[in-house]
Amino acid sequence: MAGQTLSKYMMQLSEKENLLLERELRQRQKSTQGAVPARQAGPLEAREPPNSETAIFEKSSLAAVLGHMCDYEAVSIESTKALRALASLAFSQGAEVGNNDLVLGQLLRLLQLHPSEGVLQLAGMKTLCHLAFVPDVALGKLAKTEMLTALLATRNRTVGDCSDARFHAEASERASEALARIVASEAEAVVAKGGAEGGPGLTSLFEVVSLAVAQEVARGTWTPGPGGVQELIARLLEGELVQPAFVVESLVSAAPILMAAGVDSDLATGWIAVLRHLGSGLGPAFNEVLVAGGAVAATLTLMELHSQNLVLQSQGMACLFLLLDTCRKSAPKVFAEASGTKRTMAAMIVAPEDVALQSYGIRLLVSVLDWPISVQRQAQLNFEASVTLTKKAMQRNLDSSSLQVVALTALAKYLEDLGCVTEVKEGGMEGLIKAVMTRPDTFGYLRVSLLCHFF
Repeated sequence: MAGQTLSKYMMQLSEKENLLLERELRQRQKSTQGAVPARQAGPLEAREPPNSETAIFEKSSLAAVLGHMCDYEAVSIESTKALRALASLAFSQGAEVGNNDLVLGQLLRLLQLHPSEGVLQLAGMKTLCHLAFVPDVALGKLAKTEMLTALLATRNRTVGDCSDARFHAEASERASEALARIVASEAEAVVAKGGAEGGPGLTSLFEVVSLAVAQEVARGTWTPGPGGVQELIARLLEGELVQPAFVVESLVSAAPILMAAGVDSDLATGWIAVLRHLGSGLGPAFNEVLVAGGAVAATLTLMELHSQNLVLQSQGMACLFLLLDTCRKSAPKVFAEASGTKRTMAAMIVAPEDVALQSYGIRLLVSVLDWPISVQRQAQLNFEASVTLTKKAMQRNLDSSSLQVVALTALAKYLEDLGCVTEVKEGGMEGLIKAVMTRPDTFGYLRVSLLCHFF
């Protein structure tokens, strides 16, 4: 058969195969309530495999591979074989594989059905990693909530959840690589258009991470530290694959979506926790971009909207203090313009026994004294009220030596700068302050000579 004739024949054969594949899979969807998984409310149930002898499939045929993925989804060994073949096809035929919604849907389904199978997860992550290097597929198919959720689940899965630690570790690394490639592709597309705005894919990623963190916060298992999304973003920034402004635009864009959707306050808590996580590990320069990009205003708005969620208020206060402490020139003005002192005092009133919140609030309010006069006026801080809140925090949290140190240090600053001796003494505070100053766990950390001058 001549070259042109052979080429034409192969193209026609491929078209026919794709048509047959689509028709067959549509029929499978109807008979099984859909092969492409939506976000499930409960655990998935695998379809029973055929009763006949296990079939041998053609590994170079996408139709055959997908058929095996569907027929033997309950059998992890057979599913792994199919995913390995799919990974090879994704490497050589990335566009064809990546633009097939039925293939991607069944891939997600297998990942969800077999979360503890390390070898299967690795095969799935190799497939997605290959596809992530096809820009159109990365942007059009992989930068979606379901895909990002699957990638993050594999990336963050602990070794104890997996049948083989070695395969789990490699699967996690492949998931990280795929996520990085998706975000980088989006950033490249934005730059190519001459813009600097964030991308919907990274925004979706932050939404997915916020949801996961919200669930951990609700369970009391959230332990921010190195790793997670902070590590992913750090790698992208270090490799100059994305710019800080792109990351911040995407992150802040996730907050209005949460607010506009009217979702529960736990999800908003997750978003603030993610913001704090990034702000604590990516350095002062990145935090400056956070401040300029609207992170302070977004945090204050969420605190205002969910004023009765004490966990959110505590996370928000810690985040605000972090940004103000690391961006001492730029953050105060932004904070003042957004009525930050008013929100800080409201949070301290609603959570009087939250030691961390009270400590951050006390330090934040007293720091206003060091701001430029014009910014102090804009902040409209009632110093008498802030002194009162500091005293109340001391009275309500006598067992916390760390808070007592913070509060006494703040009172010393008020006395030094404002000379408000009467306001500090009111309410029987003179005796309490003297008693606290003599405690071995606080003495030595304070400007005792200043306080003794007034008492």
